[in-house]
Amino acid sequence: MSDSTELVCKPTKWFLWRAVAMAVMFGVGAFMFFKDWKWGYPEKNVERYHFLAFEQAKEDFAKHLEEGKSPAEWEEYASTQKIFRPVDKDGEKVDEVAPTVPADTDFEKTWPDILADFETYSPLYEQGKNIASPPGWKEFSNSGGRKWDEKSADQLKSEAKIKEQLYIGIFCTVLFVLALFFFLRTLGRSMKVDSAGFTAPGGKLIPYGDIKRIDARKWDTKGLAYLYYNDGGSEKKAKVDGMVYGQFKKEEGEPAQKLYDRILSNFHGELIELAPEEDEEPENEEKKVATNDSE
Repeated sequence: MSDSTELVCKPTKWFLWRAVAMAVMFGVGAFMFFKDWKWGYPEKNVERYHFLAFEQAKEDFAKHLEEGKSPAEWEEYASTQKIFRPVDKDGEKVDEVAPTVPADTDFEKTWPDILADFETYSPLYEQGKNIASPPGWKEFSNSGGRKWDEKSADQLKSEAKIKEQLYIGIFCTVLFVLALFFFLRTLGRSMKVDSAGFTAPGGKLIPYGDIKRIDARKWDTKGLAYLYYNDGGSEKKAKVDGMVYGQFKKEEGEPAQKLYDRILSNFHGELIELAPEEDEEPENEEKKVATNDSE
């Protein structure tokens, strides 16, 4: 292939699929964290508050029987007990209920009828007082359209824990936007060589004669080479990324390798091929070279 022939390397499927996968991963992650912040954790807390009410009823009913109080006294007591109230029990602590449950929660809601009715609760208590799940919870958690866990949710999620989901969701959204940005930007770019020189993905044309040094230490392992070139009296750097643009598939003619070989065939400067022990550019090279990347 002669130097006058234009050779173009477009974004590879390898890169595009990975960029899409990253965007989907961050997008789904953002959705899940926002969901837990807005609905998931608050709704689970509603379930947990009800469960704690059943546990409290079990303790209070046992005391009620020990003290020999009447069914009417139990019903009067149980009918005034609120479900949503601060909790400080066995390391499970929530000082303010409002931020931890949905905004439309009825904070004046009292214990359900299954607890407040003595004749209904008494046999349930006798049957379940010696098992882990509090009496009546199994019946209540699967009634009224509820599909709550018979073992209840984990401990109450604090306001800080709920806000944490919001912050992580925002972080994932930022990553999603960045992944989408780089995907769309790369999608419209390409590397190119022709008789005039090398055109970087950003559109910068670098004449062969302006290339003073090529760092090829990562080409064989990562498909990366760095061109140091003269631009208006200052030295700048451009990247040849064969993994993102062109690739090295033999069935496709190894376009990235052909592009790189074309640059080498027109290059007369210093070629750096021997890699140091640590796969990094020497410190003195970093001091000499401007970090401006034409991409």
